[in-house]
Amino acid sequence: MLIGRVSAGDGPIVPFLHFGAGEWRSDPDILPFQPRNQEYAMQLSGGVAVRISKHMAFAWEADYMVLCRDRREPQNVPTPYILGSFGVLNVQY
Repeated sequence: MLIGRVSAGDGPIVPFLHFGAGEWRSDPDILPFQPRNQEYAMQLSGGVAVRISKHMAFAWEADYMVLCRDRREPQNVPTPYILGSFGVLNVQY
């Protein structure tokens, strides 16, 4: 997947945007009974990174992914739009 990122500044609170384009597929090791369909996908993400201290930071991100599929073929996901969110705590010792 090809990803570009834009950040607004380098302060203690940094909002950011991602745009990605590439291939989407399910992992056969985690989901062995899923069909092995591969599809082109685009992803738009945004979030904020907050520096809590010199050695600790927290980031939250929300993702919106669109699968660019051919409508004539059956696929392994019922909807071509996927919304997700996650947070990450980074602590350096």
